[in-house]
Amino acid sequence: MNRVDISNYKLIRNESEIPGNFTSVRGEYQIPGTDKTGFFKHNVFTDDEYESKDYREFVASKFLKRIGVPCAETFLAIKDGNRGCMSINILKPHEEFIDFDPLYKMRRFSNNIDEYIENDLAMAKTGDGITAEDLRKRKEHLIKYVFISAVISNRDIKADNTLMIRNNETGKYRNAEYYDMDIAFLDDRYCSFFGKYSQTDIIQQLYDKYPSIVVPIGKNIEHAFQEQDVDEFLADETFDGIEPEFKGKIAYQLGKTIRCIEKLNAKEAYNFKFGIDDIHERTKETDISKRDKVALFITKVKNRIMGRDKSE
Repeated sequence: MNRVDISNYKLIRNESEIPGNFTSVRGEYQIPGTDKTGFFKHNVFTDDEYESKDYREFVASKFLKRIGVPCAETFLAIKDGNRGCMSINILKPHEEFIDFDPLYKMRRFSNNIDEYIENDLAMAKTGDGITAEDLRKRKEHLIKYVFISAVISNRDIKADNTLMIRNNETGKYRNAEYYDMDIAFLDDRYCSFFGKYSQTDIIQQLYDKYPSIVVPIGKNIEHAFQEQDVDEFLADETFDGIEPEFKGKIAYQLGKTIRCIEKLNAKEAYNFKFGIDDIHERTKETDISKRDKVALFITKVKNRIMGRDKSE
């Protein structure tokens, strides 16, 4: 994968001028020929021994695109001999990130998923013009954000990485696409959520607490890797610059979380129940033998569970 040399890109803001706690960002630059800017990021995780560590965010963004999760566009870059990853600014015209209560944010540490959501919503409620619907969407967004973070082994869950966005012309709020993934796919020894939970712990908890929100994402993940497994995904020439050992560790982390999701999806399918009226409704228009009705019904059940039933 060829890196883009951004040495001649126009600097918009240096790292000290960019609000928020983004230790890897080295500056915001104008993308030539577009109205977009991007943040040049240099991975600064001190325990990361790989030369190709800047691929973490790049691989994560490609994975999220694969499973249909909106995220910041990225490309590999180099500036004055320093390798890194460029993350395209997700803000649209007239938009800005809103940091509702920085002092409250710094005082609060979340010990679990529910505390994290509670603390975030407490900050969001202070926003000018925030509605009950904004808060409902915010809660759903946070659940998805934590789930995706666990899937890609990105422990960096903090308020700065999921700020709300406000349009200053309309006053409307929206939630951000997924961004800041430069420590995705960390080894298990470094990847702990809320100080004590593993990736699979978090995935299990969210399946148990918020199935209506996370199960559809889990099914998308399973479907996305039915025909092409993780090793084949990483074998794409786009990722040729990743050291073999590092690529193997990325495959291990993704494989582990995907297997966990597959098992939980199977459990959801096993617990899925139909009443006798539903059975009758799904077979009444088919003039075939009882045996064939059963076979047809089982197929319809499978398709319904896997999200392929378009009859409703």
